[in-house]
Amino acid sequence: QSLGFIHPTTKEYMHFEAPLPADFKAALNKWENYIAVS
Repeated sequence: QSLGFIHPTTKEYMHFEAPLPADFKAALNKWENYIAVS
């Protein structure tokens, strides 16, 4: 996943990327499955 924004002081564009933690991924998968069945 990624996050990007313009720094309010320097006006520099900041961009960060990091993989989702395994437990968060698992929670998203459960939610997606719940929505698909509902």
